[in-house]
Amino acid sequence: HDLFSSQSRVRSRNGTYRWFLSQASPFIDPDTQAVEGWFGICSDINDQKIAEEEAIQRGEILASERKYRLLAEAIPQMVFTCDPDGHVQYVNEQWVQFTGLRLDTVATAAHGWMLPVHPEERDKCMAEWLHSIGTTRLPFEYKCRLRQHDGEYRWNLVRATHVVEQVGEGQIVKWFGTCTDIDEQVRAEEGLVEAR
Repeated sequence: HDLFSSQSRVRSRNGTYRWFLSQASPFIDPDTQAVEGWFGICSDINDQKIAEEEAIQRGEILASERKYRLLAEAIPQMVFTCDPDGHVQYVNEQWVQFTGLRLDTVATAAHGWMLPVHPEERDKCMAEWLHSIGTTRLPFEYKCRLRQHDGEYRWNLVRATHVVEQVGEGQIVKWFGTCTDIDEQVRAEEGLVEAR
């Protein structure tokens, strides 16, 4: 005769549910070996259960972040993420290699991913970015020159889209952006225009 053990949610008088651990041990007649009764206890384990569930969620989030970072480091584009207000939270290694700017530099500046944008394009780019993150919630797309670590500028197509939480009111939780080098394409197009 084994020990009985079960975890379940129990409804209280006020309608709320809490987790309980129910355990019982049989009382066995020594002569007949028959179960004559059970001795049991119910323990409130709600706080422990909630902590376990939160730990599992944190673990899942960390695993998801690791997968995301692995992907972001593997693709041949510059990648950045921003919080809902547009402040940089992450840049990948391609970003660092191209711009020479590390996360600690761009994360401390307001809209720090714009630091390498060419001065002639920065104001219009900033206006478009602020319009996307503040008003329209539409994906951002802008063609501009970005400064490399050596001071040279190359044309890039900068795109960013928002990531929305899956539950609730669909709040934006972050912006995910990429910078694609289109310098050769832009220079070829300029060459064709000049040739006409």
